[in-house]
Amino acid sequence: MITDEGVRHVGSAACATESLTTLELDNCPLISDVSLDHLTSCCVLQRVEVYDCQLITRAGIRRLKVCSMTLLVVNLS
Repeated sequence: MITDEGVRHVGSAACATESLTTLELDNCPLISDVSLDHLTSCCVLQRVEVYDCQLITRAGIRRLKVCSMTLLVVNLS
């Protein structure tokens, strides 16, 4: 199971901050808005797709989008 801590490791890795452009999170009941906060250092992130992640809120998505005005977040929770 993916957790907020797992997303923190992905988001803070040097390769992610420089190269991660797309992230799909599907059926991850243990991740929350905290996971989205961990992605703010991913400078080239262009798209985040969130499917069936009940703890992700619109407020969390808004906070992430403030960091990158060109970021597309698809939320199908």
